[in-house]
Amino acid sequence: MLICPVCKKKLIKENKTFRCENNHSFDCAKQGYVNLSRKQTKNHGDNALMVKARTDFLEKDYYDFMRQYVKGKANGSIYLDAGCGQGYYTKEIGANFEHSYGIDLSKEAILHASKQDKHTQYIVGSLFDMPFLDESIDCVTSIFVPLGQDEIYRILKENGYWIVVGPGPKHCFELKEVTRKLFRKKRW
Repeated sequence: MLICPVCKKKLIKENKTFRCENNHSFDCAKQGYVNLSRKQTKNHGDNALMVKARTDFLEKDYYDFMRQYVKGKANGSIYLDAGCGQGYYTKEIGANFEHSYGIDLSKEAILHASKQDKHTQYIVGSLFDMPFLDESIDCVTSIFVPLGQDEIYRILKENGYWIVVGPGPKHCFELKEVTRKLFRKKRW
């Protein structure tokens, strides 16, 4: 299912290490996630403070109605949440699948997700160079994230599902109106 980010050969999990035939190896962190990102700098994706703020908001379940709707539409045996963040959607939706994966470039978000959800294999990696075999995933969700369209088409099985959720035309409309009024009053 997973491929080596270096040589693109299939990765095999041996105990807590993923290894390819060319002997590239990637150890799982003690929380269970694996870092398959080629970008090994610290400042990619959300930082710890951003993850906490997003988690505090999402755990109030303002988006649970949408999460349940997507869960009802998702099917198959292999699921990927592309841009999973801290795993709010992944844990709930992935529970219905035999194999569940979550990928995000934020190590802090993946760390949080992997502590909360032991069913899913979480991966630090890019949405634009995903470490999955061609045509290997039954269902992909992309929820409020950039769309790595070419990669999704590459990894999705022929009759697979790609569920995309994004902001509508009036997303944060009320907030934008308040901000506009504030700036109109304050003439710089």
